[in-house]
Amino acid sequence: MADHKLPTDIAKNVEGFDQSKLKHAETAEKNPLPSKEDIKGEKTHLSLITGVKSFDRGVLSPTSTQEKNTLPDPSTVTLEKREVELRSSIEHFSKAELRKSQTQEKNPLPDAQSLKAEKNHRNFVQSISSFDKNVLNATVTLVKDILPDEQNLSEVKKVEGRLQEISDFNKDNLKHAGTRDTTATVITQEKTLQGIEHFDKNQLKHAETEEKNPLPDKATIDQEKRLSKS
Repeated sequence: MADHKLPTDIAKNVEGFDQSKLKHAETAEKNPLPSKEDIKGEKTHLSLITGVKSFDRGVLSPTSTQEKNTLPDPSTVTLEKREVELRSSIEHFSKAELRKSQTQEKNPLPDAQSLKAEKNHRNFVQSISSFDKNVLNATVTLVKDILPDEQNLSEVKKVEGRLQEISDFNKDNLKHAGTRDTTATVITQEKTLQGIEHFDKNQLKHAETEEKNPLPDKATIDQEKRLSKS
């Protein structure tokens, strides 16, 4: 039997190792018993395996497997047919039928009118931004509160007097008035309107309008002068 020797470097480390550096350790032997749940689970598993092994196949009923191959409806067949035709046309498409085309790049420059408008706009903006506020003249705002004249005051007093008369009016002074049947008047008005709507303009005769601007006589002028002086 051949002797198995350790390598020289390992043997030196083992021989020179200081055993005082080792720590004391206690070995604890454990043999834990299964819990109640583990025993119950193991019993259930064993009973299941026993039931499978002792199962009587004679109690099984024979069954027949029916294979079904559902055919697609007409709409699905039509869609699939179109897809197949489209793929076929793409695969067998002849590139020789394509025409050569050239791409033309355009970078249109603005016309003279657009350039002029743009230049005017820039000059306008520049003049606003560089405007010297010192050239402006100082102004004073004068607030005026225009009072009404005698005529306006007279009209206001008349309106106030009428409003006061309306508010102080005594309804007891009113007299009872009877109601008049206006049915005949309404019928007459309707007939008049119908006559106007159906009137024949061809029956009218041509007439010439003569414009007159009579001047006042001497007596009228003298009377107006006297009234103005008074």
